[in-house]
Amino acid sequence: MAIQDGHRWGHWEYKKNSLTLDFRGSEGQYEVDLEQCNTSSGILDWILQISQKQWITLEDIGNLVRALDELAGHGLQAICDGSTKIDFKNLLH
Repeated sequence: MAIQDGHRWGHWEYKKNSLTLDFRGSEGQYEVDLEQCNTSSGILDWILQISQKQWITLEDIGNLVRALDELAGHGLQAICDGSTKIDFKNLLH
C-alpha cells in the first residue's frame, strides 16, 4: 500500500510534492529531505540533528524513525550494512 501525501506520524507529515517529512509542533518546525535519507549515515545524521533541538521529544524522534521505515517500505534495516541505498524519489513517486 502506497503512503499518501499528508500521512501523519504524530507531528510528522509526509509531503509528496517536496519529498519531505515536515514537523509542525507548538514549539518548533523542521523539514527532513527524504532524498538525503538514502543511506544509513544520512538517516542517522537527520536523527541526530533533530534530537539536538530543544523542543523535540523522544516520542517525536520515535515517530520520525517509524515514518522513515514505513516510507522505505519497511526497508531501513536493509541499509544498515552500508552498501544499500534507498531511493525515496523513485520509491514514492
